[in-house]
Amino acid sequence: MMPEFEIFGLTLPSYWVMCAMGMLLIIALSMWRAPLYKLPYWKALVLALCIDGFGVAGVFLLGFIQSGFRSWSTSFMGALLFTPIFIALIGLALKVKPLHAAAFSAASICLMGACMKVGCYLAGCCGGIVLNGELVPVQIIEAGLCFAITIALLIIERIQKLTDMAFPIYMVLYAVMRFPIEYLRDTDKNVLGMSVGQITALVVFIIGAAILTAWILLNKKASKKALPEERG
Repeated sequence: MMPEFEIFGLTLPSYWVMCAMGMLLIIALSMWRAPLYKLPYWKALVLALCIDGFGVAGVFLLGFIQSGFRSWSTSFMGALLFTPIFIALIGLALKVKPLHAAAFSAASICLMGACMKVGCYLAGCCGGIVLNGELVPVQIIEAGLCFAITIALLIIERIQKLTDMAFPIYMVLYAVMRFPIEYLRDTDKNVLGMSVGQITALVVFIIGAAILTAWILLNKKASKKALPEERG
């Protein structure tokens, strides 16, 4: 672990260095994917900066809620719950479809999550349980899984029919990953045998699954209407 970095004579906390790196990667990834989403580069940049800003706000907001409104701690799943709402509204202002704008943020937020978890490992927070006398590096495990989900999202968003569903797909994938990962974390499991993180993961999963279900049903209904009427 390395809680601090020495850069040009300055001592910087490693967690926030990794967060800053994640924010820069969001900008780079957004600019690279702008043509895929048919966005002018300036709109992609505005969305990227908003993802950075609102992502951090969402992380602190959920941390504040989970602390019982007592302290401004951080919780990454706040980025999944709140950021797409803000980005959808920004999309409207930029004349970008809300679902399209939210989808544009999915892979970027996931990559940011990977950077944050590496930061957690370096800082020594959000640690794992002890198994066979060894501390489980749960932060690195989660970072690797977040990176894998990022790759999956980059593939999914290139499937035209699924592009606008990238964010709810991300919510489902992340929740399915995060729920069992919590059993490897050294957190209190005092809410029906679950941690606060697991409860939040269930909420994220339900919201993502509900959006995907509604989208599937609407598409089926639209497909039926498009079929020519059968003649007797």
